[in-house]
Amino acid sequence: MKSRHTSSSASSSLNGTSGSLEEPIIEQRLDVEDGTNFPPKCLEDKETEKTIWARLWHGDWEVKTGPDGYKPFWYEAALCCSFTTFLAFIPSEPHLTTYLREVKGFTDDQINSQIYPWSTYACIPFLLVGGCLSEFVGYKLALILGAMGRLATRFLLLFGNSLLDMQIMQCTYAFGTAAEEIFYGYLFHVVPKENYQKLTSMNLASHVFSHMISGIVGDVMINACHMSQTSLMWVSAASVIVAAIIALFLTGVKRDKAPRPKEVWKAMKWAYEDKVYVLILFWWIFGNCAYGLIDGYEASLYDMMMVEEGTEENYNGTVYAIAQLIATISALSVAVPRILKVAYHHQHVTVGSLGLWCILALTLMVWYPRILPMCIGFILYYLGYHFINAFVSAETGRVVNKHMKEEGNVNSGCYAIIVMFNNLTAYILSTILSLIMFTWFQIDLRTVYKILWIFQLSFQAVFMILATVLYFWSKRHATACDVEIAK
Repeated sequence: MKSRHTSSSASSSLNGTSGSLEEPIIEQRLDVEDGTNFPPKCLEDKETEKTIWARLWHGDWEVKTGPDGYKPFWYEAALCCSFTTFLAFIPSEPHLTTYLREVKGFTDDQINSQIYPWSTYACIPFLLVGGCLSEFVGYKLALILGAMGRLATRFLLLFGNSLLDMQIMQCTYAFGTAAEEIFYGYLFHVVPKENYQKLTSMNLASHVFSHMISGIVGDVMINACHMSQTSLMWVSAASVIVAAIIALFLTGVKRDKAPRPKEVWKAMKWAYEDKVYVLILFWWIFGNCAYGLIDGYEASLYDMMMVEEGTEENYNGTVYAIAQLIATISALSVAVPRILKVAYHHQHVTVGSLGLWCILALTLMVWYPRILPMCIGFILYYLGYHFINAFVSAETGRVVNKHMKEEGNVNSGCYAIIVMFNNLTAYILSTILSLIMFTWFQIDLRTVYKILWIFQLSFQAVFMILATVLYFWSKRHATACDVEIAK
């Protein structure tokens, strides 16, 4: 289940006093998440007639919106972070390879070449479906269905026994993963622009912190309490059930109308014409592709090294927990105003330097054939990647929002499509790598990690060359503009 510059005029958003968008007229919104098209007056008359299901669907509980059209930040943050936390609390994850081998009876070759790659393959069509479903039908429906996919994954792991069952399990996991990626587009709809980075960092931190706690819980259950691998699966299933229930209470995204394809294309054009954003997105896409494989097969690499060193004590859950703690701190640090200001004004330097950090961490992880250096490298890699991930994820919302001042509704941004397209590109690359390394050539896992190290080094070099070219081009362009103004 292996799982992933704007112009300087926008920089005022970093100090909390940015020029915000025009306040939407809340009373005039139509309710597209419900599939209805009532005029404003009818909606007011129907307010008193809303059923419990309608309130559950829209998240219209006793929490009023403020003058800016949004519910209180604490409310949205608590709801979104709770959903993320329970969805990510899976103590069985670091021990999944061991579970599939010892409990389900699959060989290492079947696990790495015939089971795990299916989640990567399935993510591509599911991302397309999830992005379109979110944008044109409703975010909340996509998130609820994604939670159901994760729930199906847990029950297939518990009750499935055949190779086909496990391949279907990977597909249902991929469906949940696709919805989880779309969730980071949903965040931009429920808070104002100045809180994008804060809410994004908080949710990414909740995700990795929950993984950390679940890793510790899993190790305690296995090593201290001597519980079975199946017990971990039941705990994970219970946590996902809670996440699915919380998904019902998420705030529905209400817009005047579902966006037309022309508006979606306009939003994509806005984002991908921003040269500085596109360059850091280039690093993120290739970095996300590598991260999915590095993180996804870490449990298999640890398990292989454990067998080679002749030890029976499995502390990979603790290693994973430490890595998640470091990642939590790293993701949250992006939202610190001073750090965000530096990162925002020096985007290429920030991403480039942390990219070099990731290469050094991978060097330690890949080229030293012992468990300890591998684990240290894995932890350090998490620190660099998750900082970049938190920054670029929020920058996506800022870039789209920057061009929306002329729009009459704060919720008109087509964030899901942008998030979907970014992740889709990364998953296509990841699928190609998986096909080559695991399905076609069935390369040894150690060699796979060496190939990923070369891959990371290659796109890092391209990024730094392009960043240098863009820097000198921008200076030359600015000088030419100054000369024209002087004339």
